[in-house]
Parts: sequence; structure tokens; C-alpha cells
Amino acid sequence: MENNIILGLPSVAKFRNKDLVNQSIRRRIIHSFPNGSAPLTAILAWCKNQPITDTQHQWFEKIHMPPRIVCRGNPVATSTEPDSYDSADSGTALAAGAKTTTTPIFIKVQTTGLVTENDVIRVGSWDVPLRVVGVVGASNGTADKGYIKVLPLRAFTYATANALVADQVIDIIGSAYAEGSGSGAARGLVYPTRLLNQTQIFKEPFEITGSAGQVDMEYDNTGAYKELSQDASRFHFEKIEKALIFGQRTTTTDANGREIRTMSGIIEFLKLWDAGDEGLTIDGSTYAPYNFKGKTTSETDQLKRYIPNTDGKISIDRLERWLRNINMYANSKSAERLVVCGSGVMLAMSKAMRDQGSYRWEVGQSMFGTNFNKLVTSFGNINFLTHPLFNENPLYQNSALFLDVWSLNFRPLQNRDTALIKNIQANDADVRKDQWRTEATLEFWNPCNHLFVENISTYDKTAE
Repeated sequence: MENNIILGLPSVAKFRNKDLVNQSIRRRIIHSFPNGSAPLTAILAWCKNQPITDTQHQWFEKIHMPPRIVCRGNPVATSTEPDSYDSADSGTALAAGAKTTTTPIFIKVQTTGLVTENDVIRVGSWDVPLRVVGVVGASNGTADKGYIKVLPLRAFTYATANALVADQVIDIIGSAYAEGSGSGAARGLVYPTRLLNQTQIFKEPFEITGSAGQVDMEYDNTGAYKELSQDASRFHFEKIEKALIFGQRTTTTDANGREIRTMSGIIEFLKLWDAGDEGLTIDGSTYAPYNFKGKTTSETDQLKRYIPNTDGKISIDRLERWLRNINMYANSKSAERLVVCGSGVMLAMSKAMRDQGSYRWEVGQSMFGTNFNKLVTSFGNINFLTHPLFNENPLYQNSALFLDVWSLNFRPLQNRDTALIKNIQANDADVRKDQWRTEATLEFWNPCNHLFVENISTYDKTAE
């Protein structure tokens, strides 16, 4: 008997409890077909199930942003003030030589939203603390771009070999206020964010003629119609699964003026996070729910959540960087992560694990009938599950989606959760026609706990 628990999900006993299983058709998927083609939909069936009462669903999340500075421009550090907040190359490059506590230094930054006057920052290669005495950002209050003015708190000798470069991260190590001074401008570290998604209607009709329904079929001892129903349910949940991952929110109408809605999937929320205050164009307008941060572009930035991984390589160092980034904040249920991926990723991971000895790679694990490989790391257990739908499409065979399952919520519309609607054929039709129907949306939390890597195909131990 299996006694382990993965991802903080219910115990085996609960999975075998018929009363709990029968509360939701979606729960029957993992109970009856645990290795089916919609594993994420099946797993989410066991998370909190709360119906909603509107086709547009909104929720609020408080997101903590650790204070930090990311450099931009060329040159980054200047001895004269840049021409404007968004200038990339203006200002005289900081020259090598002695810098005193009265030497002003200007540093171009990607966002000014998390820094304020009297912060103390540290540039590692300079090994000296600097005090922020000025912050210049966009006049419209957006977080994107700007520059700061700093004064060294210790005299030091600057060398151009240690020049700041774009995308370099500078640490904020505290603040230093003069005696009797005011507190200055407020800085937001916890941001209340309003997020939006909408329900999508999924249908999978199937029918059989009256005559065909009476014909015995050797391959199906349950009856031809039950076989059709099982096939249709599998197709139905496959469509829901793909929408949960790859869906993009849109609103249109059909020829009769009736609304057609699609929902945002996990990857669209990750792209919205990376887009920051630039946002994405959805239904003809800019949607930027994470507008308290600037756009994240560098693959090595610890806040980047959609990784193109353009060179296609994976190494232990690179994997550890990804795992560190998605494990900075734990949820209240479990510190484990689920990775749904294609076979190309699993092959590359197997090669990587054979070549190293620091992590334990447990192949062929099984839980509730679902097969996965467990990677035991200092960042927690990472459960790799080869996703059938990723394998079928060459676009995703080398892709991996790292998930915090308890930060996802499948929200059906009230009385519109998955159901089998029977006998919808016309009255004079000599057929029987049924359909599977679901109307629901995705509720997405904690963007920093998830990650999508688009291209993992080759193990290269030297990749950084």
C-alpha cells in the first residue's frame, strides 16, 4: 500500500473514498484513469472546489516584492545626470579613480518602484555601501525605467573593470536616516493586486444511430455507446487541460451576437507577470495586473517566469537557479513542485542525473496510480510527470511547466461544473445524442512559485 503523500494532496484513503470521488465527475478521472491525458485537471479536482456566480471572475492577491535594483543602459553608472528618466545612453560614464563620500554617482535602473531615498545599497564588486539621495522615475508614476543618485558612505577607488552592466542586480541592504529627519516617500513592498479571468464553455457532443447502438462489438464489452461516452469525456478533459495551460483570454460574439469567451491559462499569467507595467493587449486594451514592477526580460533575472531558454541547454547550475527562483516563497500546503513536461525534457533530465551525484533522482515512482520521477533537492521535492499532450505536439516535447499546485484553483460556474447532458437529439432523429459540458475558469495565485521553460533538449554540464 502506498503511504507517501505528494504535493500535499489528500491521502490514499481519501482517494479511495467513494463518497468523495462521486462529489465531482472530475475527481473520477484520477480515480478511474489516473494515467490519462489530463493529469493537471485531475489533480486540481482534489484541490478546493468553490463555484463562482459570474462569468467574469476577479480576485485580489497581496504580492510581496523584495526591494532590489536591476541595472539598465550603457553606461549604467555615470558621473553626470542622465538626460531623462528613460534615457539608455546619456550621461558621462563613471571614470576610474578615487571616489569620496561627496562624489555623486548616477545609476540607471529598470524600475524605481522598489527603491527610495535613504536606502543603503551595495555593489558587490565595489565592496562599498552607497546611500540613495535621489530617485527619478516616470512622471506618470509607472514602475518602468528611471535612475537613482547615490553617494558613497565610504571612500573607495573605482576601476572600470568592475563597471556595472545591464541586468546586474544591486542589493538593498537597509536604510540610513539622519537624526531628526523625516521618513520621506513611502515605498510599496506588499502590493494588493486585482486579477481577472472569465469562464469558458467547453462542450463535447457525441451520438450514435439507433441501429448502430444495438450492434454487438467484440472490442467493447461495455456497449458501443458507453465506449463513445468514455472517448468523448477524454477529449473533453484534454481540451480543458490545454486551456488551463495555454489559454488566452478573449471575448468575441457569434453571428447571433452571443458572447464567446476564452480564459487565460497559466502561461498567459506568467507572461503578464514578466510584462509588468507594460502588460499585454487583451480584448483591445492593455491589461497589466502586475503594474507595480517593470518588465522582466533577462533569462537570468530571478523574477523571470517565462524562460525561452534559447540555447536549449540544461545543466545542474541552470536547474538549481530555476529551482531557487520558484522556491523563494512557500505556500501553506506544501513546498513541493509538480513539473509537467515532454519526453525530451525527461531524457535531458535523465542524462543530467546520471552525470551528477548531489541529488537523488527516484525513477518510476507511483502515487494514486500516476507515474512520475521524483527529484530530491535542497529546494524540496520536484515531481516530474511526462504529460501526454506535451508528447503529442512537437511544439512542447522539450517544454517544462513547473507548478505550485496549491496556487491554482479550478473555479466552475455555479451549477455548470462538468456534467453529462443526455438526450439532446432532435425529437424526430433516429439517433441518441449526449454531450459533456463544463463552464469554468482558472484562478491563479503566487506567480513567483511557477515557471515555464520553453526549450530543454540538451544536457551540457558547462551551461550557466
